[in-house]
Amino acid sequence: MFIQTLSGNTSDKEHFRILAKTYAASVQKVWSDERIWVWDSAFYTKKNLQSVPTGLRWISRVPETVLDAKELISAIKTDDLNESTSLIGYHLFSTKMMYAGIQQRWILVFSEKAYAREMKTLEKRIHREKERLEKKLWHPSKQGFNCKKDALQGVGNAAEEMAVSYDWGFWYMLLPNGNFV
Repeated sequence: MFIQTLSGNTSDKEHFRILAKTYAASVQKVWSDERIWVWDSAFYTKKNLQSVPTGLRWISRVPETVLDAKELISAIKTDDLNESTSLIGYHLFSTKMMYAGIQQRWILVFSEKAYAREMKTLEKRIHREKERLEKKLWHPSKQGFNCKKDALQGVGNAAEEMAVSYDWGFWYMLLPNGNFV
């Protein structure tokens, strides 16, 4: 195992590249080809990947900020995932990807428990935002409006916030006393 402590001001992305260039050859001689380098997701940049010597085996989590990862995640359907035989509650999808000029095998892991946690968190955030907007719109919702333009003027900035956060159909539901539906 190789561990190196760094100053808090050191950039992981830069340091990983230096580490791969400086130590890869010597470590590979000692460890042989059977060893696998495990990198933090900060390692996963085009520059870093291209600096890794050929033949060095490594594993890293691909950050969701990588466009190819975003596209893969949004393109995968539930039916595409294979249920893991050894890990109950996990579903996997494996594919070959070309990134930074390097052929790679990506494995997308879906956890039922993590998904349930994220959905619960999302529901709480939606509920808090709904309550915040309802409070902000309480007074305007008690008024009657003759048209959409008057209603928009009546609710002021809250309408702009809602237009960004919610579908207009939902916005109308928050104004039940308005003259339009």
